[in-house]
Amino acid sequence: DLSTHEELHERIVKKGGVKSLLNLLTHSQDAEAQRFSALAIANCASAVFNRLPIVAEGTLQPLIDYIKDENSDLIGRQYCAMAIGNLAAEPENHEEVVKLEGIDALMTLLKTEDVESGRYSAFALSNLAANANHRQQIVDEGGPAALVALACCEDINAQRQSLAALRGLCISPMYRPLVVREGILDPLVLMARTEEIEVLREVAAALNCLSSVEENKMEICDRSISTIIAMLLSG
Repeated sequence: DLSTHEELHERIVKKGGVKSLLNLLTHSQDAEAQRFSALAIANCASAVFNRLPIVAEGTLQPLIDYIKDENSDLIGRQYCAMAIGNLAAEPENHEEVVKLEGIDALMTLLKTEDVESGRYSAFALSNLAANANHRQQIVDEGGPAALVALACCEDINAQRQSLAALRGLCISPMYRPLVVREGILDPLVLMARTEEIEVLREVAAALNCLSSVEENKMEICDRSISTIIAMLLSG
């Protein structure tokens, strides 16, 4: 409960709260205690000034190990992924996350086909995909196909996070044809049916990005031109 108050985030970290929470996460046999410890770490990691100090406490390895263990509590694994996603919002933490096999762990969770798990994993992957050094590994481990599958679900928040991760990969033009081949156009067309303006803007930005590659132009025209025209006329 205290970790939901932004004004307390720094004090929780400075007073040794992270070490206590990590001890619960790694040694408690109570799944609910593990869930709350991961959630508290994730909440504290939402504060920009806490991200480097939390990683300095040795937090990443226990979080990644918990996600990788398929026998761990699923909700606890989701909160661990959220914590990694918040910590990965700081570019200086990227190398450490990847070195400790964070991408492997997140991909394992993404492929569980559980929508909530996918949403948290995609959130973390989207922050890592902002780094050009790590896009290839996400692609090599099947990220595009798994993210497209997540984008086809009916949960708008999961769709948003999936699209954010895919757009992160597509900053590199070399991955834009791959993402289209994996089927991103279908969920984009579905997402364009919403009335939420922010989602429509994300869809338009994605189509703009993908259509910049010659290889994609015909496919986008064949399958998405009516969607593009509808957005053009949306006002």
